[in-house]
Amino acid sequence: MLKIVSIGKFLFIPKGSKHNGFTLVEVLAVIVILGLLAAVAVVSAGGLIEKAKKDVCNFRVFLKSRDDIKLI
Repeated sequence: MLKIVSIGKFLFIPKGSKHNGFTLVEVLAVIVILGLLAAVAVVSAGGLIEKAKKDVCNFRVFLKSRDDIKLI
């Protein structure tokens, strides 16, 4: 059994313990969480790209209409 010693805000594992690394479940949990965060980021970026394309189109229409007004 792993013995964890708490001193103030810090947790220490004694040197004689056999806890050498992370378990497979811990590693898989981190991978799943990172995957979810990446999926959210990709979906958010997709929406921003589409909005940017629309904004560029609107700006080009604005510039074209402004140039047409100057010619009159």
